[in-house]
Amino acid sequence: MLVLHVIAPSPTEPCLPGLLRLATAGMAGQRHAILVLGDQAAADALRRLGLPVIGSVGGCRDRSRTLSARVGRVVASMERAGPVQRVLAWGWQAAAVTSQLRRPPGDIAFIDGIDRCPPMLLGQLRVLPTSWTLRDRLLAWGVDADRVCEPLIGVEPATSVQPPGDLRLALGLRTSDLLVLVIGHGGAIDAAASAVEFTTRMDAAGCRAHLVVLRQWRAWREVRAALREQGISRRLHVLPPGVRPVDAVTDANLAWVEGGDSDRSLDVLGPLRLAWYGMPLMAMASHPLSGVPTVGARLARAQGVNDVCRWCMEVAADREGARADALAVAGRLQSIAAPSRFVEGLRLRCA
Repeated sequence: MLVLHVIAPSPTEPCLPGLLRLATAGMAGQRHAILVLGDQAAADALRRLGLPVIGSVGGCRDRSRTLSARVGRVVASMERAGPVQRVLAWGWQAAAVTSQLRRPPGDIAFIDGIDRCPPMLLGQLRVLPTSWTLRDRLLAWGVDADRVCEPLIGVEPATSVQPPGDLRLALGLRTSDLLVLVIGHGGAIDAAASAVEFTTRMDAAGCRAHLVVLRQWRAWREVRAALREQGISRRLHVLPPGVRPVDAVTDANLAWVEGGDSDRSLDVLGPLRLAWYGMPLMAMASHPLSGVPTVGARLARAQGVNDVCRWCMEVAADREGARADALAVAGRLQSIAAPSRFVEGLRLRCA
């Protein structure tokens, strides 16, 4: 049986290629082929992961509104050589394209985050969300409850390639400084205000807290300007090129997961990957992480910036204790999001 996987690699969904690799390696008795929505460089990057990429379809932003037709022609050419038993879309964009293909029922979409855009028609796709929050959002949009499965999460273990101390050295930070990794893309309405409030409050409390954000963080300029006015602009940093959030585990003291109604605000896989490695992590109580079994209540419990600041002060006062607590959470998470459990859950939902 041939399973065609469709994926649009994106920095906003960095965990999907790893889970795709787990799926192709763990679902025995099936042949796998991967079609990349993107350029040749994106396809080559997945090939270097050992994935069976058959090619790519460019123009993934679909400004010409022809992407689904071009993907459909690829699928049709494959079916002339043999039947494509199932198409499995990885991510929101791949699901949007796959849902428009003229296919018999049975195709599946694994979705972690959503774009802020009008609800797309998912056609006959069976949807595998990563959180109850995402499931509820899809149902509210009118997706048939029979086509939305129970949430499925997984983490592909990866070794950190950043030696301890290298990130602090690159950013010019001292060992005593509190390094706070911000997980999110700065798209929330209150992202800038929350970052500024956090930094100024921590500075007033005498704690040198440094925010380290992703390279695509949208609130960078606004926050940088506001902190410059207060003379503390050096408390805001960007992850150096080539450094992934998981690489920061060896140097960051904690991670703050952005909340709010922003685009891609329903992601849980990225934060869970950091928690998997024992990084102290906090999100707002309304974040979809709160619904993760056994560990959600310990990860998503903040009611506002005040709670985040209070927690950071506690971490600064007892870094070893905070790490020990995080490792206890990691142990629980590793039992429910283990690769073998993810593959088995995916296999059962695809049956």
